Amino acid sequence: MKESNFVETVSDAGEVTFATDAAGMIEVDEQTYCRTAQALLDAIGEACYYNGTVTVEETAFCGTLTATLIVYRERERAEDEAVAPIYDVVPVWWEFATVLPDGDEVLNDFAFLPLKKALLELQ
Repeated sequence: MKESNFVETVSDAGEVTFATDAAGMIEVDEQTYCRTAQALLDAIGEACYYNGTVTVEETAFCGTLTATLIVYRERERAEDEAVAPIYDVVPVWWEFATVLPDGDEVLNDFAFLPLKKALLELQ
């Protein structure tokens, strides 16, 4: 975990900086993005819209992604493909919550873009 500040853009108020407490912030690594992307791919299935939750269990924390996504697929698929490949995923809303083994929820540095990249690479 690292101590950090995070910035959130607030409508009509510019950017607001929030400081973390002494507990720090969980750094989400590439493996966690890949595991989350695989769980999300499995949950999306053949759909072009997703609204739900996937969970990934890591050693240091449990991560839960709750999201509403629009899933864009290729118009055509190869004969050997069961479902048309995804070429884009657009989040309508998402949240990635991290909970420590003792039950405390802590901040994290999760971002949607690395998840999207992992999801597109996994197919």
